This record gives sequence, C-alpha cells and structure tokens, in this order.
Amino acid sequence: MMSVATGWYDSGFWKIAVPAACSLASAAIGVWGGRRLAYPKRRLIYCRRKNISLLNASDQAANALNVTHGGIALQRPRIVEVELKNVGRQDIAATAFHDSDPVTFDLGAMAVAVLDAQSYPQTTTAPKVNTSGQVLEVLPCRLARKQVVVYSVLVDGPLAELGCRSSLIDIDVIEEAAVDEEARHARSARLLRVKLVAAFVIFAFSFSAIYIQAITSSNEKILDRESVIRQLEDCRRLEKEKPGIDFGSTCPPIRYRR
Repeated sequence: MMSVATGWYDSGFWKIAVPAACSLASAAIGVWGGRRLAYPKRRLIYCRRKNISLLNASDQAANALNVTHGGIALQRPRIVEVELKNVGRQDIAATAFHDSDPVTFDLGAMAVAVLDAQSYPQTTTAPKVNTSGQVLEVLPCRLARKQVVVYSVLVDGPLAELGCRSSLIDIDVIEEAAVDEEARHARSARLLRVKLVAAFVIFAFSFSAIYIQAITSSNEKILDRESVIRQLEDCRRLEKEKPGIDFGSTCPPIRYRR
C-alpha cells in the first residue's frame, strides 16, 4: 500500500497547537490589560516638606523675641508643611474613606493653627482639615488624579517625625521617603513582566509565521494522495509503452513510503 509522506507541520497536533498558542498569548495580554483597567493602582503619598523653627537658640536664651497666637505665647513655635499627592491612575473618591474616618497626621507637636492650604493644579480644591492636639485630620473628600495638596501648620513643640494613620479602602498610603526604594523595585518587576510578555508574544507570532510558511510551501510542493497515485500510474504506463526513454522531466521524484 502506498501513502504520501507528510512533513511535521502537517500533523494535526501542530494545526491545533499553533492557533491555540496565539490565542493564549492574546488572551493573556487581554486579561493583563483588562485587570489594569478594572483594578487601577491607587496610591496616596505624603511627606513633611518643611519643619522650620521660628526662633533660634539665641533668641530663646535672651528672650529677645516672642511668638504669640491668640494672645498665648508659644514656647517652641515651628512651621510644619505636610504634602499629600495622589499619584494613582484614578481619582480618590470621598467614599474611599472608611466610615468617613479622616486621614490623620501626627505632627509630634501641639497643632496651634492651620495657616494655609494650597492645592495643585489650580482647578482642584484642598480638602478641609481639623486639628486635635498633635494631630492634623484630613476630612473625607475627592482627591483628583495627580492632585498635590500642601498644608502649612503652626505648631508648638520639638522637631519630630511625621506619622500617618489611614483607613482608606484599597488605597496605599505611603511616606515619600519609602516610595523611592519601592518604586525602584516596582519598576524592575514591571520591566521584567513586560519583557516576558513581549518575548512570549514574539515567540508565538514567529512560530505561527513559520508554521504558515511551511503549510504554504507544502501545499505548493506536495501533491495530495490521489494526484500522486495518478501521476505514478501515468509514469508507469509511459515507461512500459516507451522503454528506454527518460521521463525525468515528466515524472519527477516524488516522496512516498510503502
């Protein structure tokens, strides 16, 4: 019995595997992109921009200068600037404040008064705040994407670190000093993911191109089984009718197995 030889690319496995691989690559990219759209990164960064004493050591020692507020003398007056930045890809809604709890900042010194509140860009509004003891409370509000808010607070007390407490829902609240290192690792991980996805996509499409080229070539060079049988029969008939004549151009070698 005679049958036409076929290449590896004619296997039914590859005819299924190659389209499946391309489909999986497309699906993976779609899932990754859809997840980024459905669950965008939301992050609020804070930092203490300034913590400046209004009196130097010589002024305090000589009692040459006094600072009062509301008729009350301040012993160690300082100006503290607290900055908030919404660096996420979407706005932070007021509903993200769990149970309407404020985001609180421990200034490390008695908060006397909020002197100023600036918001950038100018089309945005700074959230309202309250003070309670050493704490600055940022009340529930909408923080626009890329919005920056700076509060200038008059405090009475020593130089201290800035602390934060937040119950925002699904939003990371991070001090800027810790963000730099985290951002470096995040960029490295993100770059690695992009490289892996790109490599997989390139492999899938390259393999698909090779497969399609092989199929096209096979269709051009290899006849189907019935055509091969007919051609072999014609060649045998010609060889019997006209022995000694070379029919090489009419009957080229054809790959087959018995």
